[in-house]
Amino acid sequence: MPRRNRPVQPARSAWGDAPFWGETPRSAERPFRATQAYGSNGERHPREDQLWQALQRARLDGLFERNALIGGYEVDLVARRQRLIVEVDGFFHYARSAQERDQAKEEVLGRLGYTVIRVQNEEVRVSPDQVVNRIRAALRRPPRPTLPGRM
Repeated sequence: MPRRNRPVQPARSAWGDAPFWGETPRSAERPFRATQAYGSNGERHPREDQLWQALQRARLDGLFERNALIGGYEVDLVARRQRLIVEVDGFFHYARSAQERDQAKEEVLGRLGYTVIRVQNEEVRVSPDQVVNRIRAALRRPPRPTLPGRM
């Protein structure tokens, strides 16, 4: 007798019945791996894709890597040579616990010599060209020096 495929229920968010934009719960899709970055879910948000397309139009995409692992954290975009990280933040970054995690992440990345730019999803949606201009301005600044004896 052939096995029937059952439909997978969408993942539910921590804030109620609204599903995540992912299709399946993480545990059902694949187990957590110790080599994976803290806070990583392995998926990109549509605004990250939109920003990437804006960087491509501005011919800056060659400077950046997407979803790179740095200092144990996954970052949305990184220009390693210029020591610049761009994080695209959604509404859940307004929660106090998320802000504390973001601050800890920025401290670690800062000790490694990276400058972190945070942009909101809404900024990318409404005016991606202005976000690209902010990134261009940050690329013109000299990179931060790493702190000696740290990490």
